[in-house]
Amino acid sequence: MTRLHIAILLIVSLFAFQTAAAETWRSESQGDFVFITAYEGDRLQGEFTAFTVDYVPGESLEVSVDLEGADMGDDDMNDVLKGSEWFNVSQFGDATYTASTFETLDNGTVVAKGELTLKGVTAGVDVPLMVTSNGDDGRLSGSLKIDRTRFNVGEGDWSSDAFFPLEVDVEFNIAIKKAQ
Repeated sequence: MTRLHIAILLIVSLFAFQTAAAETWRSESQGDFVFITAYEGDRLQGEFTAFTVDYVPGESLEVSVDLEGADMGDDDMNDVLKGSEWFNVSQFGDATYTASTFETLDNGTVVAKGELTLKGVTAGVDVPLMVTSNGDDGRLSGSLKIDRTRFNVGEGDWSSDAFFPLEVDVEFNIAIKKAQ
């Protein structure tokens, strides 16, 4: 074998090892995925009940949220939330987040730098994550603020902060498992 063949073999072996070493973690609607806002100063909390998360540490994060599963604990509020001025579920049934760039901060927080697509609008959003694992079980947790008006959530009379704040808090604590 020539040195070139040996070098190519080493590169291919290293790539195969890195690919095999990448572990995919997955969740399907396991854990808490909440959004918090206020109406005329009174705190309101809702949750996303149907979502999937696929996470490959340092490589990719993919989150898909079924907006039909948004629940604020009140049928009338849920109907309004799913309507055209808010999530417009009939036209945009899912919200997605994808990231392939990650930064690890000194405190251990991993910041996913990706794009959120919500209500037909795609924009960059950084998501801070705390990742913990124990064997085949793990957790992704964190919180962030999202300006709802960047995604046309709360249109028409709801586009100002007269009744609802422009920023919505999103908090998550999601159980993940190594994919087999």
